[in-house]
Amino acid sequence: MRDTVLGLRGEMENTARRVLSDAGCTPEVSGVGPDSCEVDIKLAPQPDDPLAGISGYRCLGPGNQGVVFGHATAETPSRMPLFVWLANRLAMRFDAVRKSGSIPWLAPSASATTYVEYLDAGGEIITKIEFGMAHSTNIPEKELTDRIIKEIIRPVIPVKYHNPDVPGLRQWEGIEYRVRGHQITNHKRLSSVNGGTGWKINVATYGGVCPYAGGAFCGQNPLRIDRAATNMARYIANNVVAAGILKRCTLRLYYTVDGDQPLEIRFDKGNEPFDQEELRSCVREVFDLTPSGIIDTLRLKEQSYRASSVYGHFGREDQDLPWDRPDRAYQLRDAYGLLGQQIAWEV
Repeated sequence: MRDTVLGLRGEMENTARRVLSDAGCTPEVSGVGPDSCEVDIKLAPQPDDPLAGISGYRCLGPGNQGVVFGHATAETPSRMPLFVWLANRLAMRFDAVRKSGSIPWLAPSASATTYVEYLDAGGEIITKIEFGMAHSTNIPEKELTDRIIKEIIRPVIPVKYHNPDVPGLRQWEGIEYRVRGHQITNHKRLSSVNGGTGWKINVATYGGVCPYAGGAFCGQNPLRIDRAATNMARYIANNVVAAGILKRCTLRLYYTVDGDQPLEIRFDKGNEPFDQEELRSCVREVFDLTPSGIIDTLRLKEQSYRASSVYGHFGREDQDLPWDRPDRAYQLRDAYGLLGQQIAWEV
């Protein structure tokens, strides 16, 4: 057992150093060197009770209670809200440009905020993008802004979302841009804004467009019901939209301590007509909602969660994540009686 623990500690330390290196951390930029920093690892046994219902494959109950939420929308190909989808793509583009070295003064710290207007007649337009980043040398403001817009922002924005009628500062095709940079003058400047306590749930999920449960998506066991069932809720919503039942789907699952099925499945009514009871019945027919069923269906014990720890946990077109697959859409259409009917919207 002692050799196993020592081996685990060594693996965890190597992983921590590798992640720091991949993130671009250096003593000069972030105050942390992947090879020189101290990695302090503390291990403690997991309490039995919270895992009592999810450690086995055919269990009596989830072992802890919770309400979780899932969401999907036909706004984008990944069935994610447009503003979240775009912000995550901007973050991916920033890292790709930084790692390529084409803009050598970029530092590993950036944030992107997108503003989307939802039209009364339907559809969406992007009105404003705010982008902030750290840089390692003194760069004139105009050069910084022009290069960020040209090399990071423009390649990401689909032309169909341009709005030619919106006035604003530093426009390109009707979208207002606000680019802000701060120069790293000492390592404390960057390290002070980089946290290691966890990922913001809104960033990892749907950007606040729907409620969210209390469980974070990093730093916890992926088999716990608050995380496992949140993945399942996304999986259900994703397939409901892909099946053409709802254009925008938000649902909640409520698990109790003493049951292996959710006590409640409820869909937000929104503005679309649908049969709540029928849809709930179809979901129970098509999906195994027991904790063990969730683990099996989404293969949660086999997943590598590192890829989904950045750029969003949902709607990842660059990853084949089980909860983002629309592979139950046909079964849902059949159960709901929509086979042979055309889906009323296109992404």
